[in-house]
Amino acid sequence: HGFEDDPEQGFVLIYYRGQNDAWAGYGGGTLYTRSKTISPEVLERVREATAKAKVPYDKYWKVTDNTCAAEGDPAKLRTIYAEKVLEQAEMGFEEQLTLLARSTMNKVDQEEKLIVDAASRLEKKTEKFVREEINAGEQAIEDSELAFEAPIRKLKEFFKPRR
Repeated sequence: HGFEDDPEQGFVLIYYRGQNDAWAGYGGGTLYTRSKTISPEVLERVREATAKAKVPYDKYWKVTDNTCAAEGDPAKLRTIYAEKVLEQAEMGFEEQLTLLARSTMNKVDQEEKLIVDAASRLEKKTEKFVREEINAGEQAIEDSELAFEAPIRKLKEFFKPRR
């Protein structure tokens, strides 16, 4: 379009139309310039180019303001930025504390389970030991009773009348 090296006069205009299985009649266009605004001269050249292509500019395009607005006082912007960074850091700290609390609770739950399992094993071994001691004591009593009865039995047999 000529003037491509002049930021005030150069432009690139893209226009597309089409259709596919999902959408019949899609299309659009974009006007690129190097300058921040479109001069009336460039806009007139764009209208002429679109008229030649039988695609009226005013029907398919609208002028939008894509400039970045100045935000204001840099000190105020730094303060806003610092506040956002601090807010993010606080949220990160809270998340870390939450994770630490969960991890600690999981560890406590694991330790508690180990203690309960150990106490259960100790209880079973204690019950087994007590049963074995009771059985050993009963056997000792039984053996001592037999030991006392044996001589009496022998004497009874010795003095038993014979026929």
